[in-house]
Amino acid sequence: MVLFCGICAIPYPNIQYVLAHVKLSFVIRCYLRLSGVMCYNLNMSTYKGQTPARRKASEKYRAEKIDTILIRVPKGKKAIIQDAAAKKEKSLNQYIVDSINDALERDMR
Repeated sequence: MVLFCGICAIPYPNIQYVLAHVKLSFVIRCYLRLSGVMCYNLNMSTYKGQTPARRKASEKYRAEKIDTILIRVPKGKKAIIQDAAAKKEKSLNQYIVDSINDALERDMR
């Protein structure tokens, strides 16, 4: 079985050689063809953190579109809430927002 670099089509005997090639040549995305049947997508991120412009845009979005609420719970309660959120396959924030929305809907009836 031979793997090929999808960018330069160099054949390699195994995935470790291809990974080394991708890292050494600073290729961000490399598509490997395995006998012409399967493709692998390797992402080598060059992300170096937020730029000042991205940070400013995020702050502007939060200021215009999002209200922040701090919730304090007794020790140990956070873990219980996190477990409940995980069972529903939701983030902690989404679980809390959904729970509040459900309570508001019940109270409005």
